[in-house]
Amino acid sequence: MERNPQKEYLQKEIILFPCPYSDFSATKIRPGIIISNNNYNQNQEDLLIAPITTKWKNKYSISLNQEDIIEGRIAHDSEIRVDKIMLINKDLIINQIGITTNEILNKIAEKLIELLTN
Repeated sequence: MERNPQKEYLQKEIILFPCPYSDFSATKIRPGIIISNNNYNQNQEDLLIAPITTKWKNKYSISLNQEDIIEGRIAHDSEIRVDKIMLINKDLIINQIGITTNEILNKIAEKLIELLTN
């Protein structure tokens, strides 16, 4: 899925973006999943995303593998970091690589509620 500057970004879409290190010393190209709803995505310059990694596994991560992808593909089994949610400007998106299932979005919402309430 090549990036299309005219395309509206969709909730559940996996994108590549320059992800900053937590100390903001540098960035690295990483995948992330868009979690903001489509109405927000169409009317704002930014998107709310959760980064995806292959290295960090903790209580607030959700596993992601190819079976969870309904369009496109991911290179490795991964983890969605619900505890690292961030805003990113649409202009920074490098590529669109896939779309996940509704089940993954539901798991993200559940994990976020857990993070905020426990």
